Amino acid sequence: MEINGKEYALAFDNKALFEFGELCGFETYSDTLEVFQEFAKVADGEKLSIKTADKLGKLCFTCLNVGNKKLDLTEREVFNHMIENPTFMGEALSMALLSFPRTYPESESGAEEVEGEKKK
Repeated sequence: MEINGKEYALAFDNKALFEFGELCGFETYSDTLEVFQEFAKVADGEKLSIKTADKLGKLCFTCLNVGNKKLDLTEREVFNHMIENPTFMGEALSMALLSFPRTYPESESGAEEVEGEKKK
């Protein structure tokens, strides 16, 4: 990711999720996760509100802060870059979403056991 002629890395992990929540002023882990539903609505075509744009800027800033040992950009610089380069917003959001824990479908044998119990 190039910003102002300099290369930066994007990264996100579980701790970053909490850092993002703190930066946004959220009280709970659930509040932090719920904002990603707002992001999904925007991705589906809903208009970007000022409040949601601010949160996306904070997400981008968090991704850059985690990805670089010493980030020399301010939150304002990151936000302005995000507005000028919407693909940056998408990359940061994708990075964050990829770090979420995955759920896996039940194994077939487990599903068969549940189905067998229902028939009894």
